[in-house]
Amino acid sequence: MYTLGNPLKYTDPSGHCVVTVALLVGGTALLADWLVQYSQNRQAGLSFWEATAHENLDKGELATAGAIGTVGGLMLAASAPLVAAGGTGAVVGQMGLQAGSGMLGSGGGYLASSYVSGRPTTAEELYGVSAIGGAAGGINGLFPGIGASMLIQGTSARLQYEVLADQPSVEGARLAWGLGAVGGAASSMISSQLQAASPYFNGRYNPPAVSQYIAPRLAAETMQYRMADIAVFTGADFLQTFGTAVGPDILNSILAR
Repeated sequence: MYTLGNPLKYTDPSGHCVVTVALLVGGTALLADWLVQYSQNRQAGLSFWEATAHENLDKGELATAGAIGTVGGLMLAASAPLVAAGGTGAVVGQMGLQAGSGMLGSGGGYLASSYVSGRPTTAEELYGVSAIGGAAGGINGLFPGIGASMLIQGTSARLQYEVLADQPSVEGARLAWGLGAVGGAASSMISSQLQAASPYFNGRYNPPAVSQYIAPRLAAETMQYRMADIAVFTGADFLQTFGTAVGPDILNSILAR
């Protein structure tokens, strides 16, 4: 068991377990971006060998994906013991957990949506949406109320929209903000219900609901999303929403091995 089940008394001074998780998440993110780029190359008519040739891959984007995954994984792994232990450190842990979750959720949602829809990806967009999602998640971890969630996630969705839209418009920005705010409110209410149902969920705030990740992309594509895109976001966000609540214990179990 990681730190013998008592992270306040025992520690992992080498940090090997946390680093291992961070590198695994980073490697997974890099592989995901490689698959997206490979798929886009194939759709452009390139052969298998041409699609996988290094000159046809954006190495800067691959490095960005790997870095985002590593940082996000590090934040999750380092924050999990604090949240699971409770006490005053749980607040800091929750902020780190939400920041890492928001970063990976926004970046992963961007790649998943691009893979399904065939929309071209760039390192700048990937970095932009991931940074905004991570910042919003960290702030929301500190202020999990419904009103704060609506403001934070609405703003996050609007900022992500500005990153993704080829020609941002006032209407699109309003749509993104509105959908993001609805998602933030829904997430906060779900969190409240879980905490009321069981003391296990006390202090374990859930990340933004699916609307927060769909919102900026929906607005940027001028409502031209297919059901497949929405299904990808819905499935990914369901896993993230539930996973953040039970994630500290799951991560601790993984780190213990």
